[in-house]
Amino acid sequence: SKPIRPYFKIGEMNLIRRLVGTLPDWAQKTHPHMRYLFSGETKTSLLGRIIGFLSLLLILAMFGMIGYANASTFFQNNPFELPVSMFLFEFLFWAMLILQVGLAITALLPIVSFISSEKAKNTWDSIRTTHEGTQLLIRARWSATVFYRLRPVLIVLWLARIILIGGLLYDLTAFGGEYLSSLSANITPKLPQWVVLILVVMGITASLLMPLTSVGINTALGLWISTWVQKRLYVAMIQVFLVMVQTLMAGGFVILFLSIRDEQIINQLLSPTSPQYIPPLGLWLLLLGFSVFTDWGMVFLYLGLYAGTIWAKIPYGIFLGAGALVVVLLQAFITDRLVAWTIRRAERSE
Repeated sequence: SKPIRPYFKIGEMNLIRRLVGTLPDWAQKTHPHMRYLFSGETKTSLLGRIIGFLSLLLILAMFGMIGYANASTFFQNNPFELPVSMFLFEFLFWAMLILQVGLAITALLPIVSFISSEKAKNTWDSIRTTHEGTQLLIRARWSATVFYRLRPVLIVLWLARIILIGGLLYDLTAFGGEYLSSLSANITPKLPQWVVLILVVMGITASLLMPLTSVGINTALGLWISTWVQKRLYVAMIQVFLVMVQTLMAGGFVILFLSIRDEQIINQLLSPTSPQYIPPLGLWLLLLGFSVFTDWGMVFLYLGLYAGTIWAKIPYGIFLGAGALVVVLLQAFITDRLVAWTIRRAERSE
């Protein structure tokens, strides 16, 4: 059999290049495999579209209420008196966090049953006997999820980030352009301002790329799991387990997020004499995990928290954005290898 060409070539990072480039033929909706994947979708009736639109308005209203409640400290203060960047972050953060956890679950769970569903429809054998049928279908299924079905949610997440970047740029012009200098005055280690600025830009870049790479790797993981588990009972058990893992991970990291915003708690976490002491390296890694796996880097776009608390309190905290960017590139590489591994296993699957 022909060697499997990885979709994401090392050095080119095709996953990231798809943001500005064109999709390959097998990822276009006109490709036979893509048409097959979308052929089972029934057109929504007018009533269904109206219900969907009203549901969307309800969700937006709920997210708006959550954001307003958080920004106003549960309706105790006027949120519009807050600094612009702080208001934007407090208003958007929790709604986007909920949306991101839901998106991660949506990218992972339905696709776990992909191969078992194809076998149940008696289409799997004919796909496997077609020239490059298995690898083209796996790649098309990955693309259909990332570039089409979940694209509206990804756009919402990117829009939220662009808004926060606007607030960040507004902050950088404060105090005659000395705002960044004041935030980095007491960091460990001491760095020149041009290095600090580069690290801020790296954090922004990571934050923008994380939605795509996170959804990409979750989708690839779901496809890989589908090559191992085909029985419906086991598939259901895996799906429940994955929801529990995602929920517990999000809950744990949210507790960490709330802790670093509390002056007393963060001081206890960093005090060697405190029972709650966490070594600086351990805390740094936990914050990196929170940024990558739960909040997807939104913290990097609000300097009032990222610089004002994390840089000031946690040694080497200024390198979190750079660390997150490395993880983003690593996610792209792992996605490549995972898709290739999935194709090899699927071609051998009976």
